[in-house]
Amino acid sequence: MASQSTLAIGLGVGAVVVVGGMGFVLLGPSDREARSGSPIVAGADDVTPEADTPAPTAPTAAVPEGPTVAPTATAAPAPKPTGPKHPTQLVVEDLLIELEAIKRGPQDGGAAMLYAANEQIQAMRELMDRIAALGEEAVPHILAALEETVDAHQKVFLARALVRMATPTSDEALAKIFAAVPNPAVKTGVIMELKTRDDPDASFVMAKLYEGELAAAKSAGENGLPDRGGANRAALLRTLGRLQASEHLGVLSDAARNDPDRSVRATAVDMLSKCEDPLAVAMLERMVTEEKATEVRQSAVVSYARLAKDGAIPVLEGVMSDETTSSRVRASVVYALSQIGGPRAEQMLASIGSYDRDPKIRERAMGTLASLKRNAARAASGGPSVNVGPTGTVPFNPPKPTGAAGEGEGDGGGVPTLPDGSRIGPVTPPGGG
Repeated sequence: MASQSTLAIGLGVGAVVVVGGMGFVLLGPSDREARSGSPIVAGADDVTPEADTPAPTAPTAAVPEGPTVAPTATAAPAPKPTGPKHPTQLVVEDLLIELEAIKRGPQDGGAAMLYAANEQIQAMRELMDRIAALGEEAVPHILAALEETVDAHQKVFLARALVRMATPTSDEALAKIFAAVPNPAVKTGVIMELKTRDDPDASFVMAKLYEGELAAAKSAGENGLPDRGGANRAALLRTLGRLQASEHLGVLSDAARNDPDRSVRATAVDMLSKCEDPLAVAMLERMVTEEKATEVRQSAVVSYARLAKDGAIPVLEGVMSDETTSSRVRASVVYALSQIGGPRAEQMLASIGSYDRDPKIRERAMGTLASLKRNAARAASGGPSVNVGPTGTVPFNPPKPTGAAGEGEGDGGGVPTLPDGSRIGPVTPPGGG
């Protein structure tokens, strides 16, 4: 027992002591009082360097022969620091209090409330700028606040402030947010804010976020879980293509081939049309002839025509001569020819209008041909070119990806749609490959 008493000497409160094969935790006076519910007189049985009396021991249970293993002590949750807060943390907390005051705004409704709402938005933007101005030192405090708050609006606000900060540390933090925060509104807020940045690093941030989202989607598929991030991935690719498509040809090409959501693949194909690169042209030509997913092939037809111009016509003729080509893809070829224009495109439209097996495709081809000729006549006389009638040049709406990114606009590609909203052929629900 003397050796056991000596073992306890000098150890701090909370230390684990093994006695006779049993584990004990040294308690301070306040701990024992809290656990026993009765006052404890200091010094009565505390372990001190002057104490001669050995520490009390519990009865020792019989231990089988062999090595003695001390019971594993269950660690209590680490308490949050109670010391003074960092000045930057206090600033972040104060700004969140200001945010709550701005969010409340006027409650009386009417025009005054609408006017106040515009001021409210501006005040929130100014508040985000104030957080962003704190610099990289504030990033860990912003991340901590984002993790602690349960208010979805505060989470979006803090994430957008990080985007505005636009430093290497804050951009790295955005990837952590995408991986750790399941709230889709936070991801949508980050994407929307990235659109407003004009620095070249913004596109690299979006490429990295897309790759992280793609890895999460593949992991979900491997575990039999639904892919709910398609809309976010499509939004990232659209913004990436608008900003610096040529800088990210590899990301767009990989997305066009391998994203698990075919509507996201169609978006990536559409963005490839913004890459003035022979590799993009070659890849799109291959997808026009080999792609199996209808939505993706439709987008490839139009994107290829945008890049290759007249050079795309021989490939498009091959698509139209193939009896297995669906009506929806054939309609996309008609639309692509309207984008190419010129004598060779007009000649092909006249042929489609005369010989295609689908009467709707023939009608559409003849209407598009008439529209091109009218536009050519207007151009010759100095007038504007216009799209005319439901059988003329038609708008082109992309398929919508799965998930919810808060924005459904596209940049072309997808299924040809008449001005009245009708489409040729059935529309397959998005998702899958």
